[in-house]
Amino acid sequence: MKKVGEKSCMNLNLTVSLNAFVNMFREFEIHEYSFFIKHAFRVAKIVRELSKFLSLPVDSDYVYLMGLLHQIGLPLIAATEHPEFFRQKFGKISDMEELSKTFSGGEKHPIVSKQILSSVRFLPQNLSNAIFYHRDPSKCMDLERTLSYSLMTADIVARKAAMYESLHSKFLEETVYEIKEHKEIPDTVKDAMLKILSRYSFAYLIDDQPRFFSEKELTLEEFGSLAKLLVFLLDFRSTFTRNHSILVAEVSKKIAEEILSEEDGRLVYIAGLLHDIGKIRISPQLLHKASRLNEQEMFVMKTHVLETYKILSESGIAPCVTNIAAAHHERLDGSGYPLGLTAKNLMIHQRILQVADVFVALIEERPYRRALSVPEAFEILESEIERGRLDTRIFEALKQIINEGNLNIPESFLIPDYIRFSSSKFSEGR
Repeated sequence: MKKVGEKSCMNLNLTVSLNAFVNMFREFEIHEYSFFIKHAFRVAKIVRELSKFLSLPVDSDYVYLMGLLHQIGLPLIAATEHPEFFRQKFGKISDMEELSKTFSGGEKHPIVSKQILSSVRFLPQNLSNAIFYHRDPSKCMDLERTLSYSLMTADIVARKAAMYESLHSKFLEETVYEIKEHKEIPDTVKDAMLKILSRYSFAYLIDDQPRFFSEKELTLEEFGSLAKLLVFLLDFRSTFTRNHSILVAEVSKKIAEEILSEEDGRLVYIAGLLHDIGKIRISPQLLHKASRLNEQEMFVMKTHVLETYKILSESGIAPCVTNIAAAHHERLDGSGYPLGLTAKNLMIHQRILQVADVFVALIEERPYRRALSVPEAFEILESEIERGRLDTRIFEALKQIINEGNLNIPESFLIPDYIRFSSSKFSEGR
């Protein structure tokens, strides 16, 4: 399928700053995740400060990530096992400990969180173990034990902070008392936390700013393992889109590898993961509407592309990723949105993502229609090509990949027993 001598049109030796992930994660402090994300950032800042105060031999950037992601399994359990609870109540409870007790399975979130983070391979094992044990640190030893108790302590302080609008004398009084009287936290961790609480700078640890800057650069593969976490938070908002971004990324990657190179595959994979990140701005009411959207609602829904561009461009990720991701609704004949770009303005990476996005959307169920078979999806894609809207060469590559059985979607990407991806639809096109 590749043309002789064909090369990518850009430099693919890309890295992504760790800051970009943190910046994107902060954008999720809205709708269902408002309290969850706010709590995560507070825990991240407090546990990082504790690790520095205790002079623990761990990278402070990764300790921050540990705090940020220590409860990542909680919303995913709620969304998969209790979708109605997730839609109606998850975003209304500010105390994360209380929240984890309001639905069955919530207490399992340390297990699920560790399973998820096992795919983030550059994160040191002792930090993911600390997440696993942070509700019962007595079960681990040495550094992991101290990290687990530090995480437990940061969690307690952040939960107290959620009860008050600002740094309040009553908050300080209650928090100091709870830390002093806690029967499990070691004195070394207690003393460190109490000294931190006595500093004026403590106010920065519970404010609304991330207070994070890192010089670390991640490979596309490393960043992709973090981007998947954003994707799960995004796509699990609806039972109809749980597989969407992952499948779009996988399909895009396979097509790019077929007609370009493995490096191009990695690039469009990241763009595919993030192409719908702007939908975090769409209200749950609109997202969960059971019937087709009316004209005004569709207009609002279409703004997700602009939000994708805004979130990615402001995050610090490479502009080429942003430009690919934000063009997934453009069309070769200029009939797409938001800019109405035409063929002469659309590079091959953008065209790949367009075909992949349409294909995956067609084979997924929607509230107003059943999922289409692969042959049915191909018929619609062919119609779009005949109208000059999608790239025929990319469609031919997609057909070849599927007919040859080269698109194998794994049974489970990150969370065994909670997230399942079926590859049965793809066999229909063979």
